[in-house]
Amino acid sequence: MNDLEKVHKDNIIKTIGKCFAQYGLVIDGTPVFAEAECVVIRLVHKQTWKIIELTIHLGLYASSLNGEAIAKHCLECLDECKLLPKNWRATMLDRASSNKKAVDIIETTKSVRPFSAYCISHGYSGCGKKHKMTVGSRVLKSLTKMVQCAMSKTRNRFQETYGEAARKGGGVRWGIELEHAEQVNRLGFPHMLENYVKRCHREGLSKKSAGKLIDAVEKPENLAKAVVELAAVVDAGTPLIKNCYNCESKQPMVFVVGEIIDAMNRDYGLGVGGYTKFDELGKQSRVAAEIMGKAVASHTKEVDDCKVALDTAKEVKATAEASLTSFEAEHNIATANRARRPATANRQNYATMANPASRLTAQAQQHKVLKDAFDSAVSDVEAKELLHNSAVEKLSKFKEGKLITEADFRDHGIKVVTPIFDDYRRLFLTPTGDYFKISAAYHAARVLNPLIAAEMSNVQVEEAVRQLKEFGFDEFRDGGGIIDEIVKEIPNYLARVRSTGVQFWNSVEGADEYDVKLAAKAVEEPEKYQNFTWKSDPIEKARRIWEWWRVNHNHPGMFHFAQAARLVALVQVSSASVERVFSQVKLICETTGVSPLEQNLQIRLFERCNVYPSDI
Repeated sequence: MNDLEKVHKDNIIKTIGKCFAQYGLVIDGTPVFAEAECVVIRLVHKQTWKIIELTIHLGLYASSLNGEAIAKHCLECLDECKLLPKNWRATMLDRASSNKKAVDIIETTKSVRPFSAYCISHGYSGCGKKHKMTVGSRVLKSLTKMVQCAMSKTRNRFQETYGEAARKGGGVRWGIELEHAEQVNRLGFPHMLENYVKRCHREGLSKKSAGKLIDAVEKPENLAKAVVELAAVVDAGTPLIKNCYNCESKQPMVFVVGEIIDAMNRDYGLGVGGYTKFDELGKQSRVAAEIMGKAVASHTKEVDDCKVALDTAKEVKATAEASLTSFEAEHNIATANRARRPATANRQNYATMANPASRLTAQAQQHKVLKDAFDSAVSDVEAKELLHNSAVEKLSKFKEGKLITEADFRDHGIKVVTPIFDDYRRLFLTPTGDYFKISAAYHAARVLNPLIAAEMSNVQVEEAVRQLKEFGFDEFRDGGGIIDEIVKEIPNYLARVRSTGVQFWNSVEGADEYDVKLAAKAVEEPEKYQNFTWKSDPIEKARRIWEWWRVNHNHPGMFHFAQAARLVALVQVSSASVERVFSQVKLICETTGVSPLEQNLQIRLFERCNVYPSDI
């Protein structure tokens, strides 16, 4: 161990000593240039009541670790930092089976039961990935390939065309794909196809990728499908990713995540049929119907043209038939007996003709001309009918199995995102779902949010307090916990939260800085931030809630309430703390240009990630 590493290790241990004994852990792994496993600890400082997060371990391994290996390394890490397993109150996991198995092993071997929470951000993001886009996915992949090189001229062309940087998908975070879909939907894919993709193709910029994209949506039905699929995914996915990001904070989001879950349950709980936010799908369904309307119109025009030609031919036939019929009647020419002599009444005229034989010959010739004209008209009608029937059949075949109307496209978009809603209901609203039980705990934690508690009755507060047992902490378990003591403090707690005025919330530490930044955002994006306040921001709300507890934890008659808040604050609702560490690992490796030794990498991480209290 070198000197700098020793300084950090000592500072970690000293910091732990300045904090309450109970702690939470965030454990996760990722492949960087090797398999990396990271442990972040979460504590509350005894004097300042500030929440402290420290990276206490980063291990590099040649291959992925199984549950047994992860458990072994975690216990070694706890032992090195002088952390007792019995004080482990909460752990944050992604849904990887190896991490879950590691925690199960530690629980069994050390007889501890920390509150194990799956990362809610992973849950929201995972639901979004369940969409069934077909053409829309090909569009995003091709657009990503066009701009994936940082020095790509197509990136510059996009910037010139739209005045903003081109988004691109990829990576493990589905939110990146959603942001890409949102940009394409907002700018309008048909416009992007004509004014960006085809232009790049003509100019030889990313010609292969642009060509593949052009081919993929060459048929109008594919272009129309792409438009509605992207819109549907934007509508269904935006609340998921918005709240995915809202939960990714070091602040004690556990105090506000219950509100987030309640809102999400209202949006997604009734399934796709009860969802009311398909605004973009509605707009783009009309666009798609117009695209197909133009395609259908070209086929319909052929039918109409053939119909006009057929009607004209029928008129010609009718005229020819009338002329022929009139002539035959005038000259007593019957279909069955056209060789008969003229009637008796005409014989005198016939006898007095200068040249009766010549007159008969002229009559026969004229009859032949009329007959030929009629026969030709009949043939022409038959030919025009064949052409008309062929055009009608072509139109029918073109429309067969295709989405044509606005309603067709709306139904298709809903079908594309239905799996998102099904997966959400499975995870969050089904008793066997991964997030069902922890959602109950998060819902109970709202009682420790003074903004909500102030509006609750004594009975409602007591019901919520007793539900804190869902966290499973020793302190909250029936028979030996502090729940009954907390109940006794309800009158004092409610009196305190109800006496907290607006001025307190507007003057807590950090409020002025936040308000200045918010005002600047309102100037830059007035539509987005017109009615936005700190209460609209779950992260800032969670921060101010904790500031309330920092000020009020010593208030008389609230000791056990404060203890409950301090324990619950150890719960992280997402694994963002570790994800930020891995971002630093990536940055360090890219900056140094080498694969550093584990010891050097860990020291660099300690330098970049850990902030120690001033009193150590």
